[in-house]
Formats: sequence, C-alpha cells, structure tokens
Amino acid sequence: MFAKLKGVPDEMIIPEIERVLKAVNLLGVIDHKIGTFSGGMKRRISLSIALISNPPIIILDEPTTGMDPKTRRMVWDLILKMKKNRVIILTSHDMIEADSLGDRIMVVTAGEITAIGTPLFLKNLYGKGYRLMITTDPNQEDFVKKNIKRLIPSSRCTDSNGGNLFFLIPFDNVMDLKPFFKMIESKNQQNSDIKRLS
Repeated sequence: MFAKLKGVPDEMIIPEIERVLKAVNLLGVIDHKIGTFSGGMKRRISLSIALISNPPIIILDEPTTGMDPKTRRMVWDLILKMKKNRVIILTSHDMIEADSLGDRIMVVTAGEITAIGTPLFLKNLYGKGYRLMITTDPNQEDFVKKNIKRLIPSSRCTDSNGGNLFFLIPFDNVMDLKPFFKMIESKNQQNSDIKRLS
C-alpha cells in the first residue's frame, strides 16, 4: 500500500519492500503479521515505510519514544545509516537522542526557537560539563557508581536506567578524567596482551 502511495511501479514493489526491510533488519520476518511484533519492531517498520522510494528528505517524530535502551541504540544506528545522501528532520524531547543523531539542533520552547547550532556549539554555550555514559549489568550499578566516584571525584550521577549510567563532569574539573582514562588504557592494554598470548 505505502509503495503504491509513493509511486513505486508494480514490478518494483516486492524488491523495494525487501530492500527497506533489509535496511531495518526485518527481512527475516517478512511473512509475519505486524500485530505480533514488539514495540521496537513496529518502530523499525515505521522507519522502513519512511525509506520506501528512497526519498531525499525524511521526517521522523520521536522515533524511539518508549523503547528500552538496547532497542533505542539499535534504532539510532539505523537512523545514522539512513542519513547518508539525504536530509532527516527529527523531533525529540530527548537531548541524548538529539546529540547522538543531530548534525544541527534547534531547541524550541513555547513555539519559539530559543537556540540553534551544532551539538558541540550548544554544549559549549549552555552545557554544564562533560557527560560520561557507561553501560553495565543492572545489578552492578552501585559498584560502578562507587568506583566512578573514586576515579572521578567531581562526577555526579545524573541518571540511571536499565544498566545505562550517566555522569556529569564539570568543565572546570576536566583533569579529573585523567585517572579514568589511564585505567581504561591499562585495561585495553591487558586485553591486547591476553589476546596476543592466546
């Protein structure tokens, strides 16, 4: 139906459906009823509908609202792939989503544009610091929080959701990140050494 609405020739409808379902990793369920899909799969179907006929401009309205963190990250990756050779206009209340997907961000308050610019420009102008996101086992959140506080004393946990932890490090305390990055480098080196030995 959507292919016909978008003017896809009859002989190209099946190949086009297969192309867009492959793009959103749903080709394997082409014969299943959409009513049986999870919320995340239904969102991916919406993305595939937007991709039909390969439009140069796509408009998405809060494409990941209500998704669990893992599915949301997967959909973000799909949207980033979709950006190639086209314009995507996306609305979102989630600043993490805007930062992850947007080349330029416009902030609208009470129907008026209050800020516009690249994510880096807006962060430097209005931001309170650097944000660190760590994904861990939900049962390990307290352990990770305690160790991040030990490694980065100025950090403050601003949000935790299903194993995703977000920490804010003020711009003035950027040097507090040094021990954290040294520890990451050390762990990466140890892993490389183990791989070489094995």
